[in-house]
Order: sequence, then C-alpha cells, then structure tokens
Amino acid sequence: AHVSYYHIELAQHDILMAEGMAVESFLDTGNRGAFVNAQCPIMIHPTFALHRWAKAGCAQLLLDGPRLVTVRRAIQAWAEDLGYGVTQDPDLRVEIAGACLPVASAGRVVRVDLHGRSGMVHIRSHSMVPAELGLVADHRRLGVALTGIALDGVAVKMDDPCLTSGWHAAENGAGGTWRWTDGDATLAVAGAETLEFEVAISASYCTAPAAPERRVA
Repeated sequence: AHVSYYHIELAQHDILMAEGMAVESFLDTGNRGAFVNAQCPIMIHPTFALHRWAKAGCAQLLLDGPRLVTVRRAIQAWAEDLGYGVTQDPDLRVEIAGACLPVASAGRVVRVDLHGRSGMVHIRSHSMVPAELGLVADHRRLGVALTGIALDGVAVKMDDPCLTSGWHAAENGAGGTWRWTDGDATLAVAGAETLEFEVAISASYCTAPAAPERRVA
C-alpha cells in the first residue's frame, strides 16, 4: 500500500485536530529533508532530536517507563472496546510466485511440498510489535520464530544467504537457535522438492473487528 503523508508546520510545535483526532504539528528534529518538497539535504544520523524536542516540543516525549505502558494499555483497552481482539493463531501461509502451497503440520513441524520449483518462497503469518501490546520494550515487528529449516532434508543454517529478507537476527535459548520473521520472510529455493521448518515460538496477534453483516431484503 502507498500512503501520502502530509505534515503541517506551525510557528511553534502544537496539537491539531485532524478528522476528529488530536495529532501533532511538524517539529523539525533533523528529518525535514525526508519530505519530498524539502529544499535541504537529508541528515543521515541526526543527533539532536531529543534535545530539540525537549527545547521546542509542546509536550513531554515518552520513550519508555510506566507512564508509556499506561498509555499503551489504555489504547489497547480502547481497541478491545471497538471490537479488536487477540488470537494465538499465526495464520501461517507459504507461497511461491503468488500461489499458496499446501502445508502439512505435525505439532510445530511444518512440511511443504515445493515440487521442484525455483524462486522466492514467502513464509507469511500474522505479525505484531510486542511494545505496542505493552508486553516488553521490543519494537520489532514479529511474525513467527522458526528453527530446524531444511530443504530436501538438508539443514539450512540460520545465517544462510538463502534466507533473504524479512528475517531478524538469530537468537539462542534453551530450545536451540531460531530466527523471527517479520510476518513475510523470503527463502530462495532452486529446484527443491520439500521445505521443512519448526515453529519454535509464536505470539499473540491483534485481530480486526468482524465485518458487519449485510442483509438484502
């Protein structure tokens, strides 16, 4: 999806009402060059953002701490009142060239028949950001944590270059080594017959409200 993002700048940082929602005006913290109509270069590593906010921001900037947790929990409760929920089902899907492949599961082990295809295999699932659910201060977008990846029975190392995009760095724990996906991880295959992997960890995922029923008289 493509989004056109407009930021309004006032004489000083302040709160605006946009479509009935309170939002902030633009505060230049070193990112002015990121806008298409900016007439200045992009700052690759701005170092004065927090100083600028503390000096010119219209409200305190909360990056962590109990007050931020309280705000996030309030937003979560609001979302639940609007019909949003939580599911433990990752809705795991495996696709190649736009086609969804049949998935056979035995416990946490997943087997996919590739039938000798070549290309990019997409391992897709629901995703979530732990910090947004008030769980931990982890701002990564997480899908599922996978381990035991194998092509035609041959183990794929966690740092293998065939694990192309959508993968977070490998992690170690009592259960071994795994890598979280971001909800859409790709795996390059060249003529493999089977793909196997184990879902080491899944998460709690937000679900949208059910669409209202439409009745036709």
